[in-house]
Amino acid sequence: MDEPRRGYSLKAPGTSGSPLRLPGRGPFPPVDEHLVVPELTRDEMIGGRRVVASPAQPPHATKQTDLDYVLRAHVTPGYTAATDLLTRHDQDSDFASDTCIFKDGVDPATGTRYLEEIAFEIVSEQNERNVTEKALRMHRRGVRRIFAIWVEEDPRVCEWSAETQSWQTLEPASKIEDP
Repeated sequence: MDEPRRGYSLKAPGTSGSPLRLPGRGPFPPVDEHLVVPELTRDEMIGGRRVVASPAQPPHATKQTDLDYVLRAHVTPGYTAATDLLTRHDQDSDFASDTCIFKDGVDPATGTRYLEEIAFEIVSEQNERNVTEKALRMHRRGVRRIFAIWVEEDPRVCEWSAETQSWQTLEPASKIEDP
C-alpha cells in the first residue's frame, strides 16, 4: 500500500514561507515618519548618510524665492506648493526638496499627506552627487517630475530622466507644463 505524501514545499532555509523581498524593495515608510528631527536640526539623510542642509547664500536663496513666487501663482486648485517639506523617501532617506507640489488632503492609502508629484532643487553650493542621489530616491518613491536649477557656474534648468538616470537640460525658451 502506498503511503500518502504531501506535495513539495520549496522554501529558503530559515524562512517561514512568507514572500521574500530584495533589500530596499520593501514597502516605503510613511512620508512623515522621519529619521531626523524636523525644525530642530538642519540634518537630512540621503541613503543613510547624514547631510547638513545649510542656510542658503544669495544665489540660491533669491532663485528659490523667485521659484516659490512663480509656482504658487500657477498651482492648480486641489494642489499645494511647499518649501523645504521634509519627506521620508525610503528606509535610509529623509530629506526635503527646495520646493514641491503635492495634492491637498490625506492619501487614503497611507493616512498621511500625499507624496510630492513635482519637486525642484536649486543647486548652488550643493554637491551634484547629493542632488542626483536625491533625484534617484525621489523617483523610486514615486515623485513624477524632478527638476534642478543650477544657478552659478553653468546656469541651466534640467529635468531628471528615469530612462537615462541623468539630468536632461531644458532649452532656455522651453516651458514646464503639467496638469
